[in-house]
Amino acid sequence: MERLATLIFIFCVRSMNAQPVIQNGNNLPLPGFNAARGAGSTTLPEGPAGANQIWDFSAAFLYNDGNTYQTLDPATSPFAAAFPTANYVALRTSSGSEYYFYYNNLPDRLEAVADHVSSLSGYDIFTANPKTKLKFPFAYGESVNDTYDPDGGGSFSLTITYDGYGTLITPLGTVTNAVRIKTEYTGGNTLYEWY
Repeated sequence: MERLATLIFIFCVRSMNAQPVIQNGNNLPLPGFNAARGAGSTTLPEGPAGANQIWDFSAAFLYNDGNTYQTLDPATSPFAAAFPTANYVALRTSSGSEYYFYYNNLPDRLEAVADHVSSLSGYDIFTANPKTKLKFPFAYGESVNDTYDPDGGGSFSLTITYDGYGTLITPLGTVTNAVRIKTEYTGGNTLYEWY
């Protein structure tokens, strides 16, 4: 089984009775947001699920690689005509390449129309049946199942679980009320993301 860990600080979460709940996507960075993006690696395990956890990645190797994360006005983005329903667009640069992420930010979920797009071909385009990234509101212990269809054929499923919350410690600082989202894909791959 492949395990991937990603630290993401895009969503702010609100506390309800000391338990953070991702209410909606209304607090995504607005178009024009631009931040340095670092990279790194670790062999540290993802840590336990559960309430009031401490995930300590302070020993992870992170460095500023000169790349950026930006948000764009969907209408002026390069692939806007191909993804007219997308109302949120992010751009990630990496080693001189540009990768675009087109999302539908809806009242009940955030779904990917296209992930990691640098051209209009590839399996990361989901126009026929977008891929759910988060549900709203999303509280500890909840899960959502989704089936998505990449352009070019095939159908895949995933389960997204809000499996923990607590304190996230990184070489760049400490985040309290962090939410951990576990995504399990068809075939056994698992992705952990912290919000």
